[in-house]
Amino acid sequence: MVPDARGQGLGSQLLTRLEDRCREKASENYHLANLEIVANASSSEIAARDLLQANNYFVAFTMLEMRLAKDTVLPAWTTLPVGYELRLVLPEHHLAIWQCIGDAFDARNMNKSRFAEAIRKEEFAPYFSGDATLQFVAWELQAERIAGQVLCRVLENGVGEVYHVSVGVGHWRKGIARTLLLMALREMRSRGVQEFTLGTRQENQTEAWRLYESVGFETIKAFPRWRKHR
Repeated sequence: MVPDARGQGLGSQLLTRLEDRCREKASENYHLANLEIVANASSSEIAARDLLQANNYFVAFTMLEMRLAKDTVLPAWTTLPVGYELRLVLPEHHLAIWQCIGDAFDARNMNKSRFAEAIRKEEFAPYFSGDATLQFVAWELQAERIAGQVLCRVLENGVGEVYHVSVGVGHWRKGIARTLLLMALREMRSRGVQEFTLGTRQENQTEAWRLYESVGFETIKAFPRWRKHR
């Protein structure tokens, strides 16, 4: 809202109209019993936050944007625990990695909802469309199965993005995620990448943000995800 238009209730009126429109559209295609209206307002958008709160929105969860500055000194080198090894990601590994991601999500998700049932290549392949040498996957040697993964890419602006980190069931608290993450960051730095970004959910049961802080990431901004019951 431009400054001259503030304080006249226009924001509330516009929000109400948008909510009514959402309900109208939803009634045409969906059952409304569990309808929720969602909105975004970052931690720095104070007026938007206040507007949402005044109209009975609540924070469902919060996403954190974290960055690793170019002058940050990475922790000392670590290696994978005995019995695990790093392998180059091949296309025939994609489904197994996707399933490991889903299993890790299910094990931590209180609602026990399935993250990924995809079995068709076109459904999961886009997740691995980047440079395979920036996808770091640990295998458990004895069982010949994937134990964890850190997937990265370099954005158009030259910033390295860590877009997924997870460890499969039975492999937690062994330092696998931390080791893979440090491998990824060092590899990207060797290619000239100086700054890194990632997003994580603050309420994640694993408190993954603690891992990221331990290697030098800092929270730049919080993005609460606002919701309102029908």
